Amino acid sequence: MSREDVLAQNIIIPFIKAWNLFFDISIPLSESVEAEFDKSGTNNNLILFYIPAIGLILGLFAYIISWIICIIAGRVIGTIICPFIIILTFELLTHGKDTNYLVMVISAKCSKKGIELENLNDNNVTFLYTLISIFLIKLFSIAIFIYFNELGWLIITEILTYSIQGHAVASTNKIPNDELLPVSQQSIIFMWIISGILCIIFGAVYFPLVIVAFIITILLGLKIKKDFIKSNYLSGGTIGLLGKGTELLILLVGLLFRFHF
Repeated sequence: MSREDVLAQNIIIPFIKAWNLFFDISIPLSESVEAEFDKSGTNNNLILFYIPAIGLILGLFAYIISWIICIIAGRVIGTIICPFIIILTFELLTHGKDTNYLVMVISAKCSKKGIELENLNDNNVTFLYTLISIFLIKLFSIAIFIYFNELGWLIITEILTYSIQGHAVASTNKIPNDELLPVSQQSIIFMWIISGILCIIFGAVYFPLVIVAFIITILLGLKIKKDFIKSNYLSGGTIGLLGKGTELLILLVGLLFRFHF
């Protein structure tokens, strides 16, 4: 096997597949290399390992775009513009489906209709108010971090957001499920270790708050995944819901403890 094939097997293909777990954006590769890699049956663990890196990339995007615009246009203009760029970019990547699912669930709860999402009308007042509220909370939270030059917390938020989704999508059950990723139990632990290392590296300035956020995310992931499995709700939609909910939670944790509101 050539060096290029080894590189594709161990880095390129698992990274792209990790990316495609959450976004409908594919990068074409050599079909022969991908087919050979799939036959090995060892790719799923590698895919899981790259999931925290997806969060890191998105967090770095938020960091870099905010830093550049603040340098060019000033802190105030950056604080106004960058949150819109960040939120809209993330929503475009997921086609807004994860946020839409989160809004529908909250709307269902507020309307006391349960989680029978098919019974909800996307045009109802509760749905609209919930969507606006979530958008404003995220907008305000990101703007505060940008204004006070606490951009590193945006990186931590995205690492933890995608790590908890990786935890939810990972399945140690041998029963096939197209929406889940069959892996070993050890690989799930190793994924969290990778996530923790990334959080410490990029969030050293927030120590020990980053440790608190990391522990909260793990405990939340364990609890919610157990509940989803028990109620048979674990699916691509609920995993996206978990990610968006976690993203909002970590942003608020950063606000509450970093700025002592």
